[in-house]
Amino acid sequence: MAAILASILLGAATGSSDAAMGGISMAQGAAMQQQINFTRANENEADRVGMGFLAAAGFDPYGMPDFFETMGRRTSLAASSRNALPEILQSHPVTTNRIAESRSRAAQYKDVRQVAESVSYSLTRERLRVLTASPEDNVRRYYSDRRDQQAQTVGERYGEALANYQAGSSTSALDSLTELARAYPQVPMLQSTLGQALMGAGATDAALDTFRRALNLSPRNIPLTMRYAEALLKAGQAKTAHAVLLDLFNNVAPTPAQIRFTALAASSAGDNADAAYYMSEYHISTGNLPLSVAQLEMALAVPNITAVQRSRFQARLDEVREVLFADRKKRPPAQQQPPKEPQRSVQDLTGTISR
Repeated sequence: MAAILASILLGAATGSSDAAMGGISMAQGAAMQQQINFTRANENEADRVGMGFLAAAGFDPYGMPDFFETMGRRTSLAASSRNALPEILQSHPVTTNRIAESRSRAAQYKDVRQVAESVSYSLTRERLRVLTASPEDNVRRYYSDRRDQQAQTVGERYGEALANYQAGSSTSALDSLTELARAYPQVPMLQSTLGQALMGAGATDAALDTFRRALNLSPRNIPLTMRYAEALLKAGQAKTAHAVLLDLFNNVAPTPAQIRFTALAASSAGDNADAAYYMSEYHISTGNLPLSVAQLEMALAVPNITAVQRSRFQARLDEVREVLFADRKKRPPAQQQPPKEPQRSVQDLTGTISR
């Protein structure tokens, strides 16, 4: 700002508008370059701190420069295009510089003890590979080629089985999943996928038994419980599914999807009052209080509800209405005294969903 004002005064003193405009342009350019330098310094610091985290976690520090080289290969065409900015105007260091600097830093970590990846890590990596693959990628062929080239890892065997299950070939996935689940009974992801594959193959009893044994080892594991409830609903055991989900609902803070699924299970079990109540909780979690009020009124209108249910539904309805009416009120002017009683908010209601 000082440079801009000085340029204006210079132009006024000399009577030259060109001098004033030139000075202003130089001042603006200097300010922009200073900002670019600042962000570039932040980026260098991020690389340095990030490599420290990699080394401390047992990852190979040279993975960072290798990753930058991959980025460089994929952006080489863009970097050579006519519209590419010169290095001096870029807010991030150019790829070649980052590679050189990161390789220099990686050489300083000489005593890094690489930690062997856990089974859960390798399973999660391959699960992401399968679930995010596009149809053009042909992920099943990827695993087939890997199997032909070398012995498969645990993660690759799981990934191939999951890919077969996703493609509708539950039977072909069962052998690998059964063997893996037997070898790693403590890994919920394997047990869950095995249960789903058994359901897909029509082995309902075996699937439900797999889920039950897995939940004994990993009580209230959310993905495992949700898959078990889905299997129970498909098996026509809606009341059991409702009870399983209710136990999870009352002990673990639920997501909106979990609340909605709990309402579906209650409805399938014939408990219309609880189904409406859970839907009201779902609408609270998504911020739609008017629909929550409507669902609670529906729950109260269900005949033959118990006294406990009526008391619970009415208390929740009063809470939601209080928040709804408070939101509709206009905020008091700044000069007025704020109300003595704190107003309830949607966040307050959301925090009490899991009882």
